[in-house]
Amino acid sequence: MLSEDKSVETLSACTTDAGVADVYVEDPAVQDEEVSEEEDWAEDDYVATADEKKSAKEKPIDVESISDDSDFVPPDCSSDDDEADAIKQDYKKFKRSKKMAAEKLALEYEFEALNVVKPEGNYEDDSSAEEDESYDEDSDGELIKRESEYARFNKKAEVIKFTLGMTFSGKKEFKDAIIRYALKERKEIKFLKYEGVRVRAKCTWPHCPWVCLLRKTSKFESWQITSFTEEHTCPKRKDSALVTSRRIAEKFESLIMSSPEWSIQQLKSTVQEKMFANVSISKIKRAKALVIGKMLAAKEGEYSQVFDYQLELLRSNPGTTCVVKLHPDFEEPTFHHFYVCFDACKKGFLAGCRKVISLDGCFLKGRAGEILSAVGRDANHQMYPIVWALVDKETNESWDWFCSLLFNDLKVGDGDGWVIISDQQKGILNAVHHWAPMAEHRNCARHIYANWRKKYREKDWQKLFWACAKAPCTMLFNLARAKLAQCTPDGARDVTNTDPQHWSRAWFRLGSCCDSVDNNISETFNKWIVEARLYPVITMFETIRQQIMIRIQEMRSEMESWTGIICPKVLKKLQKSIDYSAYCHAFFNGNDAYEVKTRVHRYTVRLHDRTCSCRHWQLSGLPCSHAISCIHCTTNKLDDYIADCYRVDNFKKTYAYCLQPLEGRAAWPVSQRPKPKAHGHINMPGRKKKCRTREEEEKPKTSKVSKVGTVIKCSLCKQSGHNKTTCKQRNGVPSASAPSASAPSGTAPLSATPSAPRGSARPPSEAPVLSSQQSTSHKRRATMEMAPPRQAKRRAPTNNNSRSNNFSGNTFNVHGSSNVNVNVCTGTSRATTSSKVTKERSSSNGSNKGKGTGKAKYARFRSLLGFEN
Repeated sequence: MLSEDKSVETLSACTTDAGVADVYVEDPAVQDEEVSEEEDWAEDDYVATADEKKSAKEKPIDVESISDDSDFVPPDCSSDDDEADAIKQDYKKFKRSKKMAAEKLALEYEFEALNVVKPEGNYEDDSSAEEDESYDEDSDGELIKRESEYARFNKKAEVIKFTLGMTFSGKKEFKDAIIRYALKERKEIKFLKYEGVRVRAKCTWPHCPWVCLLRKTSKFESWQITSFTEEHTCPKRKDSALVTSRRIAEKFESLIMSSPEWSIQQLKSTVQEKMFANVSISKIKRAKALVIGKMLAAKEGEYSQVFDYQLELLRSNPGTTCVVKLHPDFEEPTFHHFYVCFDACKKGFLAGCRKVISLDGCFLKGRAGEILSAVGRDANHQMYPIVWALVDKETNESWDWFCSLLFNDLKVGDGDGWVIISDQQKGILNAVHHWAPMAEHRNCARHIYANWRKKYREKDWQKLFWACAKAPCTMLFNLARAKLAQCTPDGARDVTNTDPQHWSRAWFRLGSCCDSVDNNISETFNKWIVEARLYPVITMFETIRQQIMIRIQEMRSEMESWTGIICPKVLKKLQKSIDYSAYCHAFFNGNDAYEVKTRVHRYTVRLHDRTCSCRHWQLSGLPCSHAISCIHCTTNKLDDYIADCYRVDNFKKTYAYCLQPLEGRAAWPVSQRPKPKAHGHINMPGRKKKCRTREEEEKPKTSKVSKVGTVIKCSLCKQSGHNKTTCKQRNGVPSASAPSASAPSGTAPLSATPSAPRGSARPPSEAPVLSSQQSTSHKRRATMEMAPPRQAKRRAPTNNNSRSNNFSGNTFNVHGSSNVNVNVCTGTSRATTSSKVTKERSSSNGSNKGKGTGKAKYARFRSLLGFEN
């Protein structure tokens, strides 16, 4: 039957005068939109069917044999129709099975994505029942999705809206939808019921009617909302408990991974803006720790590739020193230390930098381990990284290993002419003294001041301390120290006891052209690599290498715009001395010597020798204000009087060497050495912290001010250094100012002057003053030293048969030769080791409440002791 207009027009064009079509055979095109192109089903069968159709087309039809008036009867093709029907039925079954398999696979993926455990029982029957409920077959056997009466939840929808009767795949999907809805609408919803066949969610705001109940219905064997109240009468909540650290980590995971140095405070502000929630600092820290931990866990296998990375560094950068050390205490290969000194950094430092090295260590972020680094100074007073290494912790062994490799690479020798700047870490002190005994080892004055300030906290004393540190000669140091002594004599005495020869300019050696009294250049490097300190070993070293490679390129580009012969930052530093030279008055002696007068002092300057009696010119290599005033008497050009180490030529020599790029990890050479594993937990040196370090914005743990550092005072004797618990008066030894009490008859009065302490020759007047900062054991030990030795109390001999006539109550404490204690009220007795008898009884005339009278009890008591009544 031809139903299309185009087919009718084609048939009319083919009709002859007799009114019969010459030939017209239409091949019906089978259109199946549901079958994708990727489904290659029964290809051989499909080709055979096409051949049969082609042969049917080519078979001639005898048109003349057909009568004009007779109806057309097609030839018998029942066998072909049966085969075609069979193929069609097989095809429909195949499509049905593919459709069901796809639906089942999608359901399994959905379960895996939601981490839902499949319910026990006949899971196949439930899915087939759901299939029969959701799909029908048409007349051709095609699967048609049945339109359900109730809506089904779409987890991909951006806007979540619940309706009564909405169906879900399970409880987990419903719970996730409720949480997404609550976070989106800024509500706090709590799950009051989460049982096997029902889940009830309720808004936590008082009197808010919003509630949603999900049940597993027996009508469709599915999870369906059976009760729902959509109205909300609560405001938007900022205190929602649904904003957990894990959900914060999931929402901002990509941002934290791309910027691990993102500060806690900035992340907290972002959470407040994006999620409308006030969260604590600790919750933000936990969220960031989850993301960082996930990122580090993905790169935990890097420790097994350290030997491959070592070979790649040596291949791409010849002359580089790269040392990997395994842990000697483990039989299994375990990572311990990693040291890198690139050939370009080594040659650049030796070519244009001063012989000054800053040593320091910094902790890794998020895990145990430390980075040891050696940083130099270029001609522009900027940092120049030389060497860095990864160790487990700062110890004598790790610093000795690091310094041995460092001094060998830089050819330090015995250290003559070299300057080493560091803090007072014992490992550095021992290693430098061992490998470079002739080097000048300076200590960072900032660390010295941090320790000194713990006891002397006045703000005005800070400037006086730094005046001592930056005094270029001993005369100025003594003057600054005298000013400090006027304010705090003890502070000035402690300054002298800290060995100022290692941190004050007054005792620095000449010739290094470095007057630095701190180690800020290393602290700058530690802050510069703060992002790299978050990563494992290879990623961390690669991040540092790329930073240094980019920095060298930036310095090479920057120096192309310089026009002078002296580096710009040096000229900027020199400008301060030029400004101060206005207060310096120079007097020429006629033979290359000048006398310079300032407001207070006078100095001698010799331009030919480039010296000044203040020693600042010799220490730094830059003319001081006194020398500049003399130079301006002859010329205004200062370049000839500045040390050569600050010239642009040396800066160019430093950055003339560049790091060579590396290949990807897939192209690294494979080492034949055993693959080490990551080290386990590392116990850092020192006492473990019990309380975490709080942020500046956090509230204190307690509402009381700490009493650390206060001097305690006794409430009994009104003296300092102890409290009433350890006071001598309470222990029976009166103080010297207290009047002696009348001694009982037959005993000698106690002396008011305490005897000499035990085990110590210190007189009582020089007893140390104890503070609350000292430990309890120390105070107890010091108090025992101050206390006089105990003297045995002498008692007058007593007769065993004597007894006292003082009575109080019905309790008798018996101490006699019979070694028996008797409880009169109960009549029981026990052994004792005392030597006299004491009887106490109430002297009141009231009635006795014990058994019997007092005389009867006393008689029974004497009989127990063996006395005659």
